[in-house]
Amino acid sequence: MDVALQIIQTVGFPIACCVFLGFFIKKQNDEYREDVKAITDKYEVSIDKFSKAIDRNTRILTALESKIGVKDDSAE
Repeated sequence: MDVALQIIQTVGFPIACCVFLGFFIKKQNDEYREDVKAITDKYEVSIDKFSKAIDRNTRILTALESKIGVKDDSAE
């Protein structure tokens, strides 16, 4: 607390507030980045599994279409 009072007396209250808010914003930003990284890492595996499943399903459906002779109308 003495350090804060000394800083306020030395540079003034507005400048001390700006410095404090700068450190606060940096701390919040760092925590936010860590949270986003944790969430991304947690769900990255699930997204990869879903992508592989969709690719497999697409290949299977394509093979079934060719075996039963379904015409692909989406190419028109």
